[in-house]
Amino acid sequence: MGSTRDVHIVIENVKGLYALELYISFPYTLTQVVDMDPNVPGVQLRDGDVFSGFDAYTVQNDADNVNGRIVYIRLVAGSEMGKDGGGVIATLSLKGVAVGQGTLAFVDAALCTRDGTSILASYRDSWVSITHY
Repeated sequence: MGSTRDVHIVIENVKGLYALELYISFPYTLTQVVDMDPNVPGVQLRDGDVFSGFDAYTVQNDADNVNGRIVYIRLVAGSEMGKDGGGVIATLSLKGVAVGQGTLAFVDAALCTRDGTSILASYRDSWVSITHY
């Protein structure tokens, strides 16, 4: 409790990733997302390296510490090809504010190719455990 830990949202073995849209829930009574970009109003995650080498931009990057929700939308522009392989999508920094256990979970996620075709994927939620030192 009181310390901060980075959590990386990672993708592996993807073919043709051009856009992604993630909706994540977190146990807001136990942990809060620390703002990774103080120059922008609100609370944001830090963009990862998954689209390095591409002209990519983040459409939405909002962490709601009152309701425990994250919305993260990012896409590639001006490229004929999408991303193959893997990388870090984004990093969020969580600060423990109360002792307990909960889940950091994907509520919904959409991945797609340049032409809008959905990319099938499996998702793995994470366990959050906040303890005293």
